[in-house]
Amino acid sequence: YENMFDFLFDSNKFKILGEDELKKYCVNLEKILSFEDHYDINGLDLFSELKLLKEILTNEINIPLKIFNYIKRSCSFPNTYITYRILLTLHVTVTTAKRSFSKLKMIKSYLRSTN
Repeated sequence: YENMFDFLFDSNKFKILGEDELKKYCVNLEKILSFEDHYDINGLDLFSELKLLKEILTNEINIPLKIFNYIKRSCSFPNTYITYRILLTLHVTVTTAKRSFSKLKMIKSYLRSTN
């Protein structure tokens, strides 16, 4: 997850990327977000949109949710809109929650066995 979307987590990250590196990230993301002959985004179009977007964004608009809302209001940047929508809706597993449920199960088992 981080390897795919790392350059989009903070606008300052993609602002300082060189054109070649940004293009590489965008084309790679296009491959990742594809299935057979179906593509969610066009990597080269995403690259063009991000180049323009990094000139437009202010320092206050620097986190993914703020960038997404800005793009949504502007009704522009279709590939960037899709990319941020995917970024913000992907489920990220948190292992601490799994561990706490495992611990709860152990405690319940212990309490049942002691009665």
